[in-house]
Amino acid sequence: MDDQRSFAGRLFRGWPALFLMIWLLDLVVLPLHEPAFAFSWAAYAASIVLTLIFALILEISKRLLPNGWRQVYVLLVSLVLAFVIAASIGVYRQFGEYVTVSTMQFALHNPIYLTAFIRSALFSIAGVGLLVLWLLIAWLWSPRQKHRRPGSLMLRLIGLALLGALYLVILNQLHWYSKGHKLTADTSIALALKRSISPNAGGLHATNRKPVSPFVTNDSLNVILIINESFGKKAFDFRDSASVAMPFLRHWIANESDHFIFFDYAYTNSTATDVSVPSLLTGVAPWESGRKMHTMPLLWDWAKAGGMRTLFVSAQLYNWGNFDSFLLSPGPDQFLTPDVMGAPLTNDVGVDELVAMRRLCSELQRVPSNSHFLAVYNSNSLHWPFQQTSPLLASEPHFASRYQNAAAILDEALRELHSCLESTGLLENTMLIITSDHGDADKLEHGRVHRLYCFYDEITNIPFLIRTPRTWETSHSDEVASLHKNEKRLVSNLDVVPTIIDALGCYADTSNRSLLSALSGQSLLQPVPPDRYLIALSTNDIRQWEHEGFGVYRHNFRFVYSDLEGARLFDVAIDPRQQIDLWPAASDSMRMPFLNIVDSTFHLRRMMPRD
Repeated sequence: MDDQRSFAGRLFRGWPALFLMIWLLDLVVLPLHEPAFAFSWAAYAASIVLTLIFALILEISKRLLPNGWRQVYVLLVSLVLAFVIAASIGVYRQFGEYVTVSTMQFALHNPIYLTAFIRSALFSIAGVGLLVLWLLIAWLWSPRQKHRRPGSLMLRLIGLALLGALYLVILNQLHWYSKGHKLTADTSIALALKRSISPNAGGLHATNRKPVSPFVTNDSLNVILIINESFGKKAFDFRDSASVAMPFLRHWIANESDHFIFFDYAYTNSTATDVSVPSLLTGVAPWESGRKMHTMPLLWDWAKAGGMRTLFVSAQLYNWGNFDSFLLSPGPDQFLTPDVMGAPLTNDVGVDELVAMRRLCSELQRVPSNSHFLAVYNSNSLHWPFQQTSPLLASEPHFASRYQNAAAILDEALRELHSCLESTGLLENTMLIITSDHGDADKLEHGRVHRLYCFYDEITNIPFLIRTPRTWETSHSDEVASLHKNEKRLVSNLDVVPTIIDALGCYADTSNRSLLSALSGQSLLQPVPPDRYLIALSTNDIRQWEHEGFGVYRHNFRFVYSDLEGARLFDVAIDPRQQIDLWPAASDSMRMPFLNIVDSTFHLRRMMPRD
């Protein structure tokens, strides 16, 4: 019996406990998300061997230290292991796999997101769990043992060197043969670090843009563009009577139904912010070259050429992914982000939504009455993990859904904007465009693919509203008629730039004809062709990711591809939730329109090679 107890003590205390804890982490995380990996016994067995070697290396390193330093070593390494395990759980909940080279490179190149994760892990209820995990690992790894005669220092050093060499040999083999396969958490991180040594191609950067020739705007029209972060139909769908998270916006639309246009079939150009927003603000499609994206004017460059004051206010930081360098070349007249506002971050990398909106309203109130402006506002409350509260709210939202609570806070921000525009008289001559970079939700219906490479309607079909002011409508009846006609046509947030500069009268000026012809979207003030098709993708010249895919939207058909699920086709007229895959049984005549689009577009063809 004593021998059995001694064996159990050795198995569940000390370095074997570390090995078992990391290996059996899968039992905890697998129910959290549908796996986004393939399974290979060879790759998984090799990763388990690496986990075992990793635990042995940690143990031998500990025994090489003087007795007085061993406990310090245990505490420090246990803290790192606790953080690695917590981070692995967090990443798996989001992506359905442990840390990959894509998530590793994103964190390394955008440390603000890494620090935001650390802040949320340490200064929340999750911090208690991290503390408990840290102390548990330290306790398991520091068993009370009888005094043993120390072994040979040379033998331990040789053993450590041999284990280290074996670890690197096996890791190098996994580097070539394990992409997309199930691995243990620690091996996933080690492999991601190895693969991150190679530079991440592409990316946003500062640039010199083609100049816009000055033009005369034909109306004293103001424009406010609201790009809502992660604003999906599950946050607001005006046609859905069950959607109650944004009652003010619904009430505003109902009160001014003659002035609001709601596009039912609006789609994002990308499900990744650092692809969608640059595309939206330049009018360059994400499947086009990165060079074109960096040379075409930004929206405020067009507005400044028309003599307008320009303003950008964001509730989220933009000093990640070189976003600020990209947007500030040359940039609007005012560029206000949280680091300028001086407000504390409350939701990932964003400030309280109401704080940011009040700053926008304050700036609008300062605009001289004899000038007109273009203002771009970028919200953050719907960014994961979704803002849940604000000290500026009269009453806090209490939905069961975190996503709806965040939508309710955004709704209050829009209420404040309406009040500001009404009190200043700006409502009468301001065009308001409300759209999104992409959608989101508490939980995806198509759970295997993460939002970054999910091209189903639940993410890509976004709210898109335009409010036209009375003073502008009276002299633009044809344009208003086109807007209403396009409500049932396929439109995209790629259409924002062409629509705004058309409203300003730029299309009537021939001096910018070459720039206008290079825009990929279409002005919604003109009829949209009924046979139009749209494309969305998130990996291109600017951004790479571990998994990738795209969506092609044509009529009522949705062609969705990812390297996790392959090609799929849905008819949303009869299957709005996209549960019935038509692709396996589709005829050649049904397939060819989509295959032709794939063949004609480099990035789609690259992602979906055909035999």
